[in-house]
Amino acid sequence: MSRTLQWVLGVSAVLIALAIVLAVVGPWVASWLGWQGRYGMPGARVGARYGMMGGNFGMMGGFGSPQSGAGGYGMMGGRYGMMQGPWAGPQGAEGSAGRITLDQARELAEDYVAAVGPDLAVVEVMEFENNFYALVEESDSGRGAFELLVDPYTGAVGAEPGPNMMWNDRYGHMGFGRGGDNRLSMDEARDFAQQTLDTQLPGSRVHDEGASFYGYYTFDFDDPDGSIAGMLSVEGSSGDIWLHTWHGDFVSEWEAEEASS
Repeated sequence: MSRTLQWVLGVSAVLIALAIVLAVVGPWVASWLGWQGRYGMPGARVGARYGMMGGNFGMMGGFGSPQSGAGGYGMMGGRYGMMQGPWAGPQGAEGSAGRITLDQARELAEDYVAAVGPDLAVVEVMEFENNFYALVEESDSGRGAFELLVDPYTGAVGAEPGPNMMWNDRYGHMGFGRGGDNRLSMDEARDFAQQTLDTQLPGSRVHDEGASFYGYYTFDFDDPDGSIAGMLSVEGSSGDIWLHTWHGDFVSEWEAEEASS
């Protein structure tokens, strides 16, 4: 083997190792820079178009813009979620013109989930300024499975960043299929969420009902005028809070009649 080839292989091995380290460590660093920790980061703004560290949709500037096609929704700048999450499916109508409708986003999310497995169902879709959010439940247990985002311009579907990847003990990037119950009850998690809102966004009110996932809860919350202002998640053991900074302003929603969450 020539010395040049040995050098190329050595550099390639180092780059691969570095990429693996960044994929594992990067999200944890990002979580400490964001609205994680019981009382979050002073000055966090609900419905902000730009997330932490100057990115369009979230932390570390890695979420890009669906209009431009740069970046996307995943940590580390991947369009469909960090390393695609543990599932795979169709990525929507790439290149379609104009903004898609709520019904179209629901159909795309349902197609995605159907490709994942037969025991999952989309039970809620919310339209925001920057994306569509879809809540997926396990059909047999009624338990929250995972959360999706749909690009409002391309129709691309992928895993939501943040808690869905880092706190989801069954379906998330760090979950490894373990599953398990949350140590905090829904009421306790809601109390932690409201305490944080009282400190960060006085006058805001968390919704009574939330979605219970394996490792965390997600709640919608209203602004002082009573309109939906955004979403936040509560870690199921520590009570840490993670604000969903990537959605933008709320537009509309659809919810299945049989939704359990």
